[in-house]
Amino acid sequence: MKKTAFLKWLSLGLLLGFSVACHDDDEEEPSNNNGSQQEQQSEPVKPTVDQKGQLPKLVEEQSLRFNLWAENNVSWVGAFDANSLPITQNIDYVKVSSYNESTKSFEEIWTDDFDSFDATRWGKGNWRMGLVTENVNNVVVEDGVLKMRMTQNGENYYGAEIFTKETFKYGRFEAKMKMACASGCISSMFLYYNNSDKGGTYQWNELDIEILGKNPKAFQSNIITGSKSKQVTSEQIHSLPYATNGDYHVYVMEWTPDYVLWTVDGVEMRRTVAK
Repeated sequence: MKKTAFLKWLSLGLLLGFSVACHDDDEEEPSNNNGSQQEQQSEPVKPTVDQKGQLPKLVEEQSLRFNLWAENNVSWVGAFDANSLPITQNIDYVKVSSYNESTKSFEEIWTDDFDSFDATRWGKGNWRMGLVTENVNNVVVEDGVLKMRMTQNGENYYGAEIFTKETFKYGRFEAKMKMACASGCISSMFLYYNNSDKGGTYQWNELDIEILGKNPKAFQSNIITGSKSKQVTSEQIHSLPYATNGDYHVYVMEWTPDYVLWTVDGVEMRRTVAK
């Protein structure tokens, strides 16, 4: 009897212990995960102050540009790998909004869903960029997506670029894109003052989102001012939890007199504010 009672007591104790352990795991693990996710999502990005005085120098009207090109730069984008070609940067849509300085608000001007290529709105680049020559034939619209390709023909490499014929001073610039990633290649969205490369009295004005080929799970934001001969840059590298060439993501740049902001899928990645 004593042995039977002891075995019953032991079995009941083990059963209760196992039940409590499972209950604790079910309660605690989701709570910890949810808390971590909420903390990660709600943690604000600490603004960077415009220590280099670049924001007051962003005064020129700029075109919105997208390009795909290559450099053989191990420390920056990686060693160029021609065996990875062809690659493609896909743009699902582009949305442009103006900025009202009085109300400090944005108002949509237009959205291009790329049902076709609108030659009244966009131009195609045809100049040399690093290791590639921009080829107008590498820009096509297929099934509602604008595609910019990097290709090879013998020892020649060809990239692609589009740019708005309209220029903008301040605004919100949004694009849903699946980027192109390969070592040595740069897949980008940027604002650019069209006379920056002339030098002389022309100031350099540029704001960048660049996917650097050696690391598809990150992007570089940059403000560039100064001149052709003496550029002032303030680049930052931002890690992402996914590969930018794996799926579409929404990239945004906001440019105002008071700040420049970068977001990906609605998550603020960087905000540089005026002094």
